[in-house]
Amino acid sequence: MKIRTIYAATGTPIVKTRDGIKIVMAQRVQSSSFFPGFHVFPGGAVDPKDIEMARLMGGTNDLVEGEIPEKAYRIAVIREYFEEMGVLLTDKGALRTQSLQLLRQKLLRDEIDFPAVLDKTGVEFWQLPIDKMIYAGTQTTPPYSPRIYVARYYFFPWKNQHELFPHSREYLGARWISPQNILQEFNQLKARIPPPVLHVLRTLATTQYASAAQILAEKGDMPHGIVFPIEFAPNYEVIPFISSTIPPAIATNLVCIGAEEYYVIDPGAGNPKSQQHLVNVLLHKKSRGKRLAGIILTHHHKDHFEAVPAILEHFEVPVLAHKHTIQRISQQIDLPLEDIPEKIPLPSGNDNPESELVIIHTPGHTRGSITIYHPYTGIAAVGDLMAGIGTVVINPPEGDLLQYLESLKLLLELKLRMIIPGHGPPLFSPHKALQDYITHRMERHKAIEQALERGAGQIMDIVKHVYKDDIPPKLYPLAARSVLAHLYALVEERKLSQEQLEQLIVGYDLKKFPPLESLK
Repeated sequence: MKIRTIYAATGTPIVKTRDGIKIVMAQRVQSSSFFPGFHVFPGGAVDPKDIEMARLMGGTNDLVEGEIPEKAYRIAVIREYFEEMGVLLTDKGALRTQSLQLLRQKLLRDEIDFPAVLDKTGVEFWQLPIDKMIYAGTQTTPPYSPRIYVARYYFFPWKNQHELFPHSREYLGARWISPQNILQEFNQLKARIPPPVLHVLRTLATTQYASAAQILAEKGDMPHGIVFPIEFAPNYEVIPFISSTIPPAIATNLVCIGAEEYYVIDPGAGNPKSQQHLVNVLLHKKSRGKRLAGIILTHHHKDHFEAVPAILEHFEVPVLAHKHTIQRISQQIDLPLEDIPEKIPLPSGNDNPESELVIIHTPGHTRGSITIYHPYTGIAAVGDLMAGIGTVVINPPEGDLLQYLESLKLLLELKLRMIIPGHGPPLFSPHKALQDYITHRMERHKAIEQALERGAGQIMDIVKHVYKDDIPPKLYPLAARSVLAHLYALVEERKLSQEQLEQLIVGYDLKKFPPLESLK
């Protein structure tokens, strides 16, 4: 799998007020492909022109992430602030004129570059507040996906609050606000904040900004879940651990949910190093007075429970799963397992009201698949019912397409704010994602029906017809398992006879086309 790394810079002016400090937070539009609707600092990817400017300014001897000059990151913050907030930050102050707005529009349309904006405005390179910016650490995207963001954070002290003119195609709005107030909105579920920004805000809220920057810079890109909690809602963490899953995924998402008392969902860390990291996360929580109440498994695949024995070496807790999952896991490993109840009380901290976890049986991927829904946050951990990248294989006889579709439709009825899949990044537009999954499956179903109508005589004929433009031939064996699920569904729908099905799979070699479990 090819990993794409994007180097970015983000930051905020910091203005001292009578009550503390104010920073700039902007809310992304809901159509954004990256953290839609979330509150963030202005910023973005480093542009080649930023690097060229840095070299002209003598910034070639201080290469940092991505072998990019330090000054290039600082220039990127200023350029992005101008593009996104409509204000050019210079030693002369925060500039905004009618002519600057025209230049901004040209810059956004790629008709001119940032050096040309400065030239037409009469601002010299040395008049940019580059040296006044304070480096506040680097954070890297967890191993969710092939796209990795390496972001450097900056603070720059500013005298006065200036008016903000957020780019409407990127942001719903922007405002000056104290770190304490935006964190309060997060705790009240009124504002969503990406985990790296949340980490920066919490440090800013408890420490003078120069000291906060130093702390963030010194700690650096520390292990996720310890110094840097990946928290998507109050007391709701999602930490990916490298596991024995199948591509394109490389990790399984562990969910930690609860305040003083918490549960972990799907501890699938698959190698000693990954398992030790997971145990260290839980021991770190214990050192902070948090008690592990239990382990919940969404289904029986190995990459969702492999680290359970390692956890049980340090914690004496129940392992909860659906009865069908218990039957399958007991064949693989000797574990103390309990059938999961429909609801699990979740004692909370002082910041949140009492809540509970609602357990929903959502078969389709496996017979024992469950979804763990947290009504207070509106987040559902769905295991392999959905994926953050790509789709899910429905693998007969364990997988059942019609049950799978019914499970997706069941989740559509919930008040969801986010879905946490077993692999890949969270799904921030849950109802759209669910509907897209249903539509995709029904389109596949129709395509398979059409292949049969056109005379496909063998299952691999259907695979080649349906998947020829979507996947490489080496993945046809997995696609064949998925097609088989559709064929079983057609029999159940009385659109295909049992005799026709048997004819389609004559010569279907299970050794040549292994079931998905053997690949996990």
